[in-house]
Amino acid sequence: MVMDRCNANLFNPTYLLNIAHYLLLFSLASSCLHLTELRLVDGCLREEMQALLRFKQHLTDPSGRLSSWVGHNCCHWKGVSCDNRSRRVRKIDLRNTFEDRLFDDYADDYGEEWDEAAYEESCLGGKITSSLLSFKHLSYLDLSDNNLPGISLLCQLQSLRYLNISFASSDGVIHNCFFNLTNLKKLDLSGISFSGHFPSELAGLESLEHLDLSHNYLKGKIPKLIGNFCNLKFLSLEDNTLDGGIQELLSGFSNCTNNRLESLDLSINEFVTELPASLGVLTKLQHLHLEGNSFWGSIPTSVGNLSSLKTLNLRGNNMNGAIPESFGQLSELVDLGLSQNSWKGIVTETHLMNLTRLRHLDVSTDQPMSLIFSVAYEWVPPFKLYTIDITNCSVGPAFSVWLQWQTELSDVTLHNTGVSESIPEEWFLKLSSKLQHMDLSYNQIHGRLPFQFKCPNLYHIDLSHNHFAGPLPLLSSNASILDF
Repeated sequence: MVMDRCNANLFNPTYLLNIAHYLLLFSLASSCLHLTELRLVDGCLREEMQALLRFKQHLTDPSGRLSSWVGHNCCHWKGVSCDNRSRRVRKIDLRNTFEDRLFDDYADDYGEEWDEAAYEESCLGGKITSSLLSFKHLSYLDLSDNNLPGISLLCQLQSLRYLNISFASSDGVIHNCFFNLTNLKKLDLSGISFSGHFPSELAGLESLEHLDLSHNYLKGKIPKLIGNFCNLKFLSLEDNTLDGGIQELLSGFSNCTNNRLESLDLSINEFVTELPASLGVLTKLQHLHLEGNSFWGSIPTSVGNLSSLKTLNLRGNNMNGAIPESFGQLSELVDLGLSQNSWKGIVTETHLMNLTRLRHLDVSTDQPMSLIFSVAYEWVPPFKLYTIDITNCSVGPAFSVWLQWQTELSDVTLHNTGVSESIPEEWFLKLSSKLQHMDLSYNQIHGRLPFQFKCPNLYHIDLSHNHFAGPLPLLSSNASILDF
């Protein structure tokens, strides 16, 4: 009975059709597998490996940075990363790390000079070629700090989410094709010698979270189109020749329903204006750099709205007003740089009482005694500073408790601060071994330096124009500058 049923199926058209269908599927699967095997070479797509080798052929590599680009598995080549499943190249990172290595090697050597010849030796040269267009799924490309003209070709890599060509080209042009890269999250075009007004070609890149146009020759005013970048978390226009004010920029971001900006750098430009009250709209801001401009007036009280602010740098402007009490609301502030201005008015406990994370205080003023620290002698601050510079500010005549509380300092500058009473010897003895720089000059300080005062890393000490008495302590041989 069973045999009869099997024999019957042999002559059943439906059964035979199903068998043929399965055989066809098996054949197609085998063919696809065979094609995949032809395209994959040790885990790397053959055509992408060949494209990388063609790209390499048009590069000069005097330091041998691409010496690992041999063999068949391009996914293991230095600077190349592939998707784990598809094995397609997703990331090419050929940034020049010369400067990073220099900093690591000589971080403690302040006299080390930049070696231009060694830097040139470390750069990739040649040109960017169309071989890069083979990477249809490339999401990350970093060619920074090299010498590679031909950046316009990169506009065709529409899958890119990260593009860094900073200091990699001197084309001096931002091509209008960049609007094609609508998937970009990070774009770094710093140091490519671009000149002209803010590039309107970037207006359509509304997904950008990081935009760096620093160290170029941008001029004119910041346009309203900046309001298109509502997803920006980082914006740097440092070291350009932008002028006018920053109201347009602030107005643009105020129109964003969810302003996400965390870092804004407008330093070293030609802005000549008061700081507008609308600065307070940047409520997510963590780092604000405005140094090296010609801002004037007072800091607006709206700065107190920047509750996430960690860094504020206004050094080297023409600020000639007061510091508002709303500073006391900046509980996340770590680094405060207000030097090289002409501040006026009074700083009280209210300005400082909530700055629990403050580590760097630089509020020196150009006009002697124009800024007065009016703080109760016994007041204990909520912070322990690593560096302090309050040159020309009035803090005397007593060396108050809020100053005595600072014992973790690596750098202390109290030049011309009106201190005329003695400094407790205990303060000198409690100072951290990390102390490197001490300037107490041009005061009228009395008393003695404790003989046990030892700071092994101290390299600069200036106690001139005071009334210290007694023998000098045994200072470290590292102290190369002594002025008593």
